[in-house]
Amino acid sequence: MAMMRAVAGAVGMADAFVSETALCLEEAATNVVMHGLPQVSDPWFAVTVTATRNSIEMVIEDNGPEFDPTAYVPAEKAHDIADAALGGFGIMLMRGNSNDISYKRQGGHNVLTILCRETVETR
Repeated sequence: MAMMRAVAGAVGMADAFVSETALCLEEAATNVVMHGLPQVSDPWFAVTVTATRNSIEMVIEDNGPEFDPTAYVPAEKAHDIADAALGGFGIMLMRGNSNDISYKRQGGHNVLTILCRETVETR
């Protein structure tokens, strides 16, 4: 995350925006490491961060089993904590803190792209 903060800081983005964006990247990377990579014999993942004056694009690529987080449908809201379903909160957090999330399966790899745009409200 230090790399992303350095890139975003170099173009003058607000700390609060960078923190929200970093949380998206942390959630995506955690999902890959915890759920996808343990299922393959030679695991790897790569992250590319591109920052402009008002946006950050993060591309997370891995060789884990196919998983499209954009297709995830959250469980209905539980009326009681005992009835609450586990999981999916990270995906919902990524959706809430980003402007666009896209997924494709390319060359046997998962490629997740997350775009976050800084707005007046996030400055």
